[in-house]
Amino acid sequence: MSKHTPGPWAEDHRANVASVSIRGANKFAVCACKYKGPDGRTTGDSIAEGKANARLIAAAPDLLAMLQEIATCLQERDIEPGLVKQARAAIAKAEGAS
Repeated sequence: MSKHTPGPWAEDHRANVASVSIRGANKFAVCACKYKGPDGRTTGDSIAEGKANARLIAAAPDLLAMLQEIATCLQERDIEPGLVKQARAAIAKAEGAS
């Protein structure tokens, strides 16, 4: 069982104008996505990339739960064993297994 911050996670744009925080259901920050580009400047592209990263990270607990359900469903029905193996590998990676 994964020991990550409980979901759902949500974006919090109030934290800083140069980044967006991701907060768990317990309101603690999970991480922050900075809007600054490699040169240290904030641009339209770096803001768009930071927001896209934040959306993906905020969705992580939901995506993990859904992948677990799909993998179980496929395995129980003996459908696409190769996909089940890939799904289980992705789940293990998300849960910190080597």
